[in-house]
Amino acid sequence: ESLAGLSGRTPIVGINVSDNQFILNYTLDFLDDAESDVVSSDLDDLEGSFLPLFGKTFYVSDWKNGTVAGNTGKLTLLDSATKGIIKEGETIPLTQNGTAYEVKIEFVDSDSTKLSVNGKLTSDLTKGQTEKLPDGTYVGITEVTKLEVAGELGTVEFSLGSGKLELTHASEIVLNGDTISGFRGYMEKGSASSGVEKVNKLILEWKAEDESFITPDLDITMPGFGGLSFTMNELVRNEEEKISIEADGDQSVQLILPVRDGLADINLLYSNGTGT
Repeated sequence: ESLAGLSGRTPIVGINVSDNQFILNYTLDFLDDAESDVVSSDLDDLEGSFLPLFGKTFYVSDWKNGTVAGNTGKLTLLDSATKGIIKEGETIPLTQNGTAYEVKIEFVDSDSTKLSVNGKLTSDLTKGQTEKLPDGTYVGITEVTKLEVAGELGTVEFSLGSGKLELTHASEIVLNGDTISGFRGYMEKGSASSGVEKVNKLILEWKAEDESFITPDLDITMPGFGGLSFTMNELVRNEEEKISIEADGDQSVQLILPVRDGLADINLLYSNGTGT
């Protein structure tokens, strides 16, 4: 009643989803396994690519190879990300979700960098790390390059995204720093060959958190991601059939009921002239 905004006990037809009930697996299965060399424990060829999930496009900011056989390590995605490459001494303009940004390098060495984004300075970030900006946008570092020689200019590849999604195999998903209860990620590998690692599929498991109800007025929506809901239309019933018993004059009682061709009246009880 409280979910539907009703004041008292109200009968309604719906679907009850109990706490911790399995709802679905969402599986992204690569027809050809995604392949990558491993560089500094990262799936280097997959970082910097885009991954479709639930009708959205996510930017692969960081993907660890992992140490457990059969599955990859931690995967960090940025939602609706814009990527850029910048060199020391230059400022580049970017637009993310309709907001304009100016990005420049404040510091860079062989493996880390500090960026200035619209005048806000990030921490010293290494490849694969992300940081939340004051406006809620995330900046992620994809690559840092600088040779330790005089006159060498550093280069940083980065991304700006509206949200950060972290998946660790068999663990609950973390969205913008908050753990989503009942929602777990599984990242299965294929068979490696010639030192090249392969990713076979991503599985996102959704279980209900707390008791839920699906009615014409109440939906349940996949937590964190959105994009997928279970809904219910109003219950449709056929026209009701009514059977009635009525008087048929002063001396008869009849049954009136619907049949295929219309209404039929059947006299059930008669009285003669003397009341018998």
